[in-house]
Amino acid sequence: MKPPIYKIVANDADITAKIQDRFLSMTLHDAPGIESDTVTITLDNRDNKIKPLSTGATLAISIGTGKTLVPKGIYKVTELEESLENDDLVIHGTAADTKGSIKAPKDRTFDNITYGDLVNQIASENNLQPVISDELAKVQFDHIDQKAESDLNLLTRLGRQYGAIAKPVAERLLVTAKGEGKTASGKDMPLTVIADPENSSGRIVTKERENYQSVIAHWFDEPAQQKRQVKAGDGEPVFTLRQEYSSEDEALKAATADLEERQRGKKTFSLSRPLSPELGVESRVQVLNHKTAANGLWLVESADHTIERDRVSSTTVELVTPK
Repeated sequence: MKPPIYKIVANDADITAKIQDRFLSMTLHDAPGIESDTVTITLDNRDNKIKPLSTGATLAISIGTGKTLVPKGIYKVTELEESLENDDLVIHGTAADTKGSIKAPKDRTFDNITYGDLVNQIASENNLQPVISDELAKVQFDHIDQKAESDLNLLTRLGRQYGAIAKPVAERLLVTAKGEGKTASGKDMPLTVIADPENSSGRIVTKERENYQSVIAHWFDEPAQQKRQVKAGDGEPVFTLRQEYSSEDEALKAATADLEERQRGKKTFSLSRPLSPELGVESRVQVLNHKTAANGLWLVESADHTIERDRVSSTTVELVTPK
């Protein structure tokens, strides 16, 4: 098994060698959707000889095994934690691309706008590069109300209607289909094959799918001044969405996405492995030679990478079945 390696660049200065004999552990959390990626670094601050980083400092972090490093992102130091019981100095950070402005509440409206144009506008306002699939970009909205709601929450709320997630990553604003294992451009995410069960531990949980056979959504017909409904699927029981949509097309797509989600079997897999930095949110995992319930194609919903001094470094991923 190749030894773990890491590289930490603080405010453009490589501090890896400086902290090496003080390094105790580091955990990187790769989160789904609107949730921020995080990093936690623990150092041995014996004799108080470490000059603490200031909050707001940036950390560019890479991890890997052997001689191969994988960049894991840029983080902003948000907290410094010290204990009275030991000499640990704990540095907490969140993804630097989660800009405050994109999470700030706003009040405004949009009329006759596509999802693509909306993403482009919000990305421009937050100094991010927009990345959205062609299919999602074509979605048309007749009217959108943004009331005391952040830009990121707005994109997430709208995306939920179409099975999409929005997230700022590496100076880009990504809007991608959830649970399909594809990039925003529509290409398949990288595939990792895991075929050595002796290096795996974890648990698979299978839940019965919901029994809804159809979903109803309502929309308001402005010219006729009437509330109308559409239905995805056929039969009973029927689930009715609370939200009222501004067009028939928008309502039908929302009902269809909701029905697909409800009819999927809820199968999850918590898997721990030796450090595997290539695994990240929405990447694909093919499991072979394990128990029957574990074998097959999975998607990474979240990932935690942990490097510890004098201990086995590991990656724990939460996996879900693809659409």
